[in-house]
Amino acid sequence: MEMVSLGDGDRCVDFSSTGHGLDWYRHLKDDGIVAVILDGASPGVQGDVERALAAGLRVMLFQGYYPPDWHTLDAAALRARELVDLARALGFPAADNGPTLWLDLEDTGSVSANDMFGWCSLWGRIVRDAGFSAGIYVGAGQPLGSDELWNIVPVSHYWRSASQVPDVAVRGYQLVQERVNQMTYGVWVDYDRVERDRLGGLPIAVGDRLPFGHSPRQRP
Repeated sequence: MEMVSLGDGDRCVDFSSTGHGLDWYRHLKDDGIVAVILDGASPGVQGDVERALAAGLRVMLFQGYYPPDWHTLDAAALRARELVDLARALGFPAADNGPTLWLDLEDTGSVSANDMFGWCSLWGRIVRDAGFSAGIYVGAGQPLGSDELWNIVPVSHYWRSASQVPDVAVRGYQLVQERVNQMTYGVWVDYDRVERDRLGGLPIAVGDRLPFGHSPRQRP
């Protein structure tokens, strides 16, 4: 398994369901999808990672939101370690700037911006110190503004949801969610597009056989 930097314009899909067959992932690739972003908390995700890679797709992991857990730093540490442990178990290579692991930040309820900033900072530090790149999916219903998002020091990757959300000061976004809840070969998925952020950053996925820095170009 190798690290793969995705490229400008690469198309991705994200979803939480699992149990999809190899042929389903091949259909995605034939349609020009470059990478899938899978929910690390979904049962059976390991098998879907393997089938997606076997189909020639790149893979990243995100961690779905957990509304009760936004209130404690212990939960931030626990969630970060769970995702790190899964990435290691799957064989994701750790490095100074390893594959991007994403936090789904949305629907945080009454948690203050200050507390949420501390939560995300701890989560990101644990992910980064384990040899992975920390990323945040900025969804609706979270309290952080443009500058606060940028100042989460351990985080170097940002993913804009399809909702109305603030820009990330200085850096901007590397992933943009363009269409949500799309039925694709019998499965509900969201469609995303990769774009280089204002500091030149791109998401880092994993794939088989291709070296880091190469982004396979798919047909339009």
